[in-house]
Amino acid sequence: MLATEREILHRLLTHFHPEDFEDFLKYFEEHERIPLSKIQPVESPLNLRLDDPLFIFHRIHYTWYISALRKLPKEILSESLSLFSKEQKIGLSRLDFFKKTKTMNSSWLSTFYLQYLLNSIGYETIPPLCFLPDSNSHHFLNFSKKQLVALIQHLGVLELANISKKIVDKKVLTQMEKMLSRADKKLFKNAKLFSEPKSSSIRDLSKILLDKKAFSIFIEKRGIERFARGIVLDHPYMIWHIAHILDQSRGQELLIKARRFMPNPYTPFFNKQVLAVSQTLEVNK
Repeated sequence: MLATEREILHRLLTHFHPEDFEDFLKYFEEHERIPLSKIQPVESPLNLRLDDPLFIFHRIHYTWYISALRKLPKEILSESLSLFSKEQKIGLSRLDFFKKTKTMNSSWLSTFYLQYLLNSIGYETIPPLCFLPDSNSHHFLNFSKKQLVALIQHLGVLELANISKKIVDKKVLTQMEKMLSRADKKLFKNAKLFSEPKSSSIRDLSKILLDKKAFSIFIEKRGIERFARGIVLDHPYMIWHIAHILDQSRGQELLIKARRFMPNPYTPFFNKQVLAVSQTLEVNK
């Protein structure tokens, strides 16, 4: 039994027949019974609502599908492209293999291409969202890629402000501010006024202060790190959904960081900060 299947089975058994769970375990062989018995029950009520696969397909950034699309024969590529949303097609149109879309008249073919593309990114191993524990991060699923990137940028500037507290060389501080946009300068100056429970690493900082592109990448990577620290308590499958709203490069970085970081005494601070920043962005969008 796959870990995903085991979690779903446990969720169903403990929700619908919690009093009989121990009896149900007797019917499983030991190699399945032991992992099932170790899963912690989810206390929130189970709302069995399955999302439309096409809705999920459209929420995922088009870059995650590129590898699978390149493997399709040219004759059927134009048909599969008709599945994508208008926004996804705009991104795909910049790629060298993009072909004019051809409307599919067969619902069977539509289902086949949809399953092919979703399975190519591992979606068949991901349980429906209704089986995941409740989480404040669920509202990130309503964010667009643009909003998530803005969140990451904001968090990156907060990280930079925290780094600046360890720097005494005024020339370095001046150079840092010079590289920021007008909006980020304001955020940077305000963030410096607030204390944080954990100091930030200044690794790699000296290498990127003379290169604006490298400086922007540095802020983004640190923003992704801070985002990952804030959602580290979330279920890995919830993080998978959030990461796939981003383009593949940023999304994979988020998945890597989220797997690398472990919950620690600072986790509540970062979680609260990520949620507060995201709520600010929602108000101002």
